Amino acid sequence: MSWLNLPQSDEEIPDHKTLKFPEAYQTKERNYDHFDLRLSDQQRTAFTKTHEFKEKHRFLPLLGYTNFTRRVRKLDDGTIQAKIKPRNIRYASHSDAAYLEAYSLALNEPYEAYLKSRALSKNVLAYRSTGLTNIDHAKSLFAEIRLRQDCTVVALDISAFFDTLDHKLLRQEILRIKGETELSEVEWSIFKNVTKFSWVEIADLDTILGKLRDRPGRICSPDAFKEHIRNDKTLVRSNEMPFGIPQGLPISGLLANIYMLTLDETISKMVEKCGGSYRRYSDDIAIVIPPNMKAKHISQIVLKVASESHLSISDEKTEICEFRDGIASKDTSHIQYLGFTFDGEKTLLRESTILNYKKKMQRGIRAKMLAARQHGIPASNTHKRELLSRYTHLGKRRNFVKYALRCADEMNAPEIRQQVKRHMTWFKSAWIRESFRATRYVIDKD
Repeated sequence: MSWLNLPQSDEEIPDHKTLKFPEAYQTKERNYDHFDLRLSDQQRTAFTKTHEFKEKHRFLPLLGYTNFTRRVRKLDDGTIQAKIKPRNIRYASHSDAAYLEAYSLALNEPYEAYLKSRALSKNVLAYRSTGLTNIDHAKSLFAEIRLRQDCTVVALDISAFFDTLDHKLLRQEILRIKGETELSEVEWSIFKNVTKFSWVEIADLDTILGKLRDRPGRICSPDAFKEHIRNDKTLVRSNEMPFGIPQGLPISGLLANIYMLTLDETISKMVEKCGGSYRRYSDDIAIVIPPNMKAKHISQIVLKVASESHLSISDEKTEICEFRDGIASKDTSHIQYLGFTFDGEKTLLRESTILNYKKKMQRGIRAKMLAARQHGIPASNTHKRELLSRYTHLGKRRNFVKYALRCADEMNAPEIRQQVKRHMTWFKSAWIRESFRATRYVIDKD
């Protein structure tokens, strides 16, 4: 528990020692290949109809790879800074994912009951079935600023959120919401497989399996799995650290929320007692305080409470913005939250988001030109339809431009529409540039 005494509720936490689920529920359909076959509709329904977590489930190793995301942002001096951010992706087999989703559904009931008993439902925004999006949550924060007129907003970001969750503290928080002192044998098995997880890097599979790779509907046959993978200590890796959970599991978001209960409860009660408000969307925290409160003092308290949960706050992403008469001060200019910026008058998409979209579009066009060249198709004959659907308002698929237009409508912010109004010009310029580049390559090669 935190150093700050938590106010206790008169409402007792319900007893949830027996985890169950609704009668009619079907786990999510997953279409990727793994070590097992995809589940039928009947199998996905059976997980929630028959399981009450009385028998252990045998888990398969996760599959994993590292995704490198290129982030671009404009600095205060106008220069562009690019940063490569690696992200470890781990995902479960079909049976494991269905089992964990079913368990998550059951565990979510005592968690939601705990939030309600402590009046925290309005403070925790992500990984919950609220029907609201990041657009709604950002709009709510900006509306509160407009209503208050005079206030200070403190925005903080937790560094390496999922990778740093302490296993011992996570277990304690799970027991707290359930009102128990120990996990059952079955739940302990689930907990160990989520925290001390094992995985196989996809890049290693080709070397180990060779022609046995990619059997119909699965990575390899059960016999090949037993012979070449299950007992290979060098191939199957394990998390030996006392912290960290995979981000891609069906239960990861709920466990992260449960882990943050002490911080959520401590900070929200303290801030609300002083007339402010607290929000947390995954690892993004936004605190609104009256103008008479010291923002740095609040930041230091959050830093201390987070450190007690073995979490660190990113100094680089911490922002303090003062609003007077509803307008951001000149020193801070705006606040950033969930991909948006707000200065009291305009709501905009972050400039770095626009830059990343343009860079991604350019790389997509370049990849298309390269694929066409490899098939002997000149740049002048390369088709645009699929790329237009991916990067512009044309076509039926969802993309960034359509998301931006939706933000403009839902937030009543026509300035967002102005941000992307030249996207067709950006596309044409990138197409011409990459066409010239592809043509020049062919000429130079000849």
